[in-house]
Amino acid sequence: MRIWGLACILLFEALVFAAPAGERLHILVSPFRNAGDPAHAWLSAGITDSAIADLSSLNNVAVISDEDRRTAMRELELVMAGLVPDDGAARAGRMLGAHVVFTGSCAVAGPRVRIVTKLIRVETGAVEKSRRFDGSVDEIFEIEDRLVLGLIEDAGTLGVENVIPVGVSTATEKTVRGGYRPAAGAWELYAQGRGRIETDPAGALALLTKAIEIDPSYAEALMAAGFVAGSVLNRYDEGMALTQRALALLEKQGDEAAGARAEALMGLGRISWRRGSNDDALGYFARARALYELRGLTASEGYAKLLANTGNVYYAMGAKDEALDYYSRARLAWERSGRGETLPSAVFLMNAGNVYSVKGDHAKAAELFNKSREILERMKLGKGDSYARLMMNMGIAAFKAGAGTKAALGYCARAGRIWTDLKLADTADFAYLLEQTATFRYLDGAHAAAREDLARAASIYRSLGRADKAAEIEKSAADIAK
Repeated sequence: MRIWGLACILLFEALVFAAPAGERLHILVSPFRNAGDPAHAWLSAGITDSAIADLSSLNNVAVISDEDRRTAMRELELVMAGLVPDDGAARAGRMLGAHVVFTGSCAVAGPRVRIVTKLIRVETGAVEKSRRFDGSVDEIFEIEDRLVLGLIEDAGTLGVENVIPVGVSTATEKTVRGGYRPAAGAWELYAQGRGRIETDPAGALALLTKAIEIDPSYAEALMAAGFVAGSVLNRYDEGMALTQRALALLEKQGDEAAGARAEALMGLGRISWRRGSNDDALGYFARARALYELRGLTASEGYAKLLANTGNVYYAMGAKDEALDYYSRARLAWERSGRGETLPSAVFLMNAGNVYSVKGDHAKAAELFNKSREILERMKLGKGDSYARLMMNMGIAAFKAGAGTKAALGYCARAGRIWTDLKLADTADFAYLLEQTATFRYLDGAHAAAREDLARAASIYRSLGRADKAAEIEKSAADIAK
C-alpha cells in the first residue's frame, strides 16, 4: 500500500517466514486453475492458499510471498497482452528470484476431485514434473498434504545449482501433516473468501466472518479477515480485533507458530500505521523483528520486508535518518536471502532514493533511482506501473536537485504516458502525478495548464470517494485563478 507525501513509498503487505543457512530453494506458488464446474472455483483458491501456508512452515525452502506474485503478474499483464498462464508464471518467477514455480488445476465432478500439479523450472520455463491426485472432496486435506509432499520430493530431484538439497524427511512430513484442520464447512467458506479479496473485499469479509463463526479457533481465517477489514476496507478497529484474536491463538502454539505470529504482528503494525498510530506500528514491528532475530532468521525475505516497512513508518514520521538506516538493512537482508536484483529490490532502491532526495543528497538519490531503473528495464518492465511510479519520483527529485521544471515535466510526462497507455489514468497515482505537474507548470508560468491539471486531479479524487482531497485541490486551483 502506498503512502503519499513528497514521493511515493510502497508498503509491503505480506511476509514469508523462512530459515537462513545458505541459499534455499525459492518456490513461487502460482494460483491453481479451476478446470471443472465454476461453482467449485473456490477450491482452486483454497488449494493455492493451503500450499503456500504448508510450504511456508518448512525451514528448508523459501516461498515467494503472494503479494509479490500479485505485483509481478499485474506488471506482466499490463505490458504483455495474451500472456499464456504458464509462461507468465515462469516470467514472474524470474522477476522475483524463484527457482521453481508450483501450479496446477482442480476439477470437481460430483463428490470426486482431481488435482493436477506442475513443477516448472524458472530458468527454462519447462514443466519438469507433473502429478495427478484423485480423491473425494471430503478427503481434501489429505490430498493437500500429499501434493505438497510430492512437490518437495520432485523438487529434490531437479538438481538446481547452488541451493540446499530438499527432500521429504520425517520432520518435513510431520510438519506438513500436522497443520491445523478447521471445522467442517469453515475451510470452504475461507477458501471462497480468499478467492474474492481482490474483486469483492466486502463479500470476502462476509464469507471469512462466517468461517470464523463456525470455527472460532481458525487462526488463518481470523488473519485473512483482519487483513481485509483493516488493510483493504479501512475498518481499523475491526481489523485490529480480528488480528489480535489470531495472535492470541498463535501464541498458545509456541515456537511452531513463530512465523504465523510474526505475520500477525506485521498485520497489526500495518493497520496501526494506516490509522496514523505510528508508535504502535513501530512497537508491533519491533516484536515481529525480535522473533526473527532471536531465531537467527535475518537472511530472509520476510525480515527484509519487515525492515523496509519499519523504514516506511519512520519516513512518514519525518525521521529520515532512521528510515534510511532501515532501508539499508532491508537491502542487505534481501541480498542475503538469495533473491538478488528482482522487482522488490527495485522498490527498495526507489524508496531509499526518495528519502535521500528529501534529505538533499541528490547524487545518492540519483544513483539509487538509476539502479532501480536498470533492474526494471532489464526485466523488460519499462512500460509498467512500477516504472511509471519511478519516473514520477525521478521527476520530483530532479526538480529538487535544481534541474528545473522542464526536466521534471519530462519525467512526469513519461509517467503519464505509461499510465494512460495502461488505462490507469483514473487512479490515485495518476491524480497525484497531476498534482505534481500542476506545481511544475505553475512555477513555469503556465497557470491555465496548472489549473487544468488540478481540475483533473480533483475529479479523479472525487470519483474515488475522496471528497476532502478533491475540495483541497479545487481550492488550490481557485487560488491560481485569482
